[in-house]
Amino acid sequence: MRQAEVLGEVFQGFQGGVDAVYSSPSLRCRQSVAPLAAAAGVPVVSEDRLREARGFAEPQAWTEGVFAAIGPSLGGAWAAGRALGALVEIATRHDGGHAVACSHGDAIPATLVHLSAAHGCALPRIVGRGSWYRLRLERGRLTMTGVRPSDPV
Repeated sequence: MRQAEVLGEVFQGFQGGVDAVYSSPSLRCRQSVAPLAAAAGVPVVSEDRLREARGFAEPQAWTEGVFAAIGPSLGGAWAAGRALGALVEIATRHDGGHAVACSHGDAIPATLVHLSAAHGCALPRIVGRGSWYRLRLERGRLTMTGVRPSDPV
């Protein structure tokens, strides 16, 4: 809970403010961004596509049987694609604004790796719990940065 409070405190002074907060429907994710949403004066919007990857076992028909040997890779691609679809829609809704999306420790790395490969940009440094990744798309160029609460926003 303290990490969630720190996140809210750090973003209170964020230049440009926070326009929207989206979260996986899981209680833990919603609790993580609740202080931030409250500080920004916006609701936490539940987004199912930000949910956990469920062991990279989806879609079942493509992660079992003949594909069992590469199932986790396909499941990771599925989870990344699902989360990426949500991020694209969120970015479209808040063009030029600042939106926050909270997901899980399995879906986030899969999504970042997918974005890095698709956009030819460097992967961000790995940051732990209570930290976040900033994604910025400007003039078709994507940059990703790993940010810890002690870093300047």
